[in-house]
Amino acid sequence: MSDGPPTRRRWFQFGVGTMLLLVTAFALWLAWEKHCIQERRDFLASNKAAIAAGPKRHVMSRKTQYKPAEISLWRRWLGDEPVDVIPMPFAAGDEAHARARALFPEARLE
Repeated sequence: MSDGPPTRRRWFQFGVGTMLLLVTAFALWLAWEKHCIQERRDFLASNKAAIAAGPKRHVMSRKTQYKPAEISLWRRWLGDEPVDVIPMPFAAGDEAHARARALFPEARLE
């Protein structure tokens, strides 16, 4: 029936090319995440400057019950922080609101 000792099956066998491909894919994903985090920081800085330069407004505080903003564990490890509320300047148009909504899906716009 069998002519020798049974051979052990290797489950995880891959070459250097496969490892290089996996490391490259991980590096590209990591670079994209860092780019998204930098875009979020730039938007918050420019939004803060636009609010400071614009007309002053009276903000009424509202006591509402809502779930605090959450972001993924990967983003927190890369230095990103969740944003609950983004105050938008009066002069902000639909494009600025759409960009804020795309960059901060966890936040409420005010």
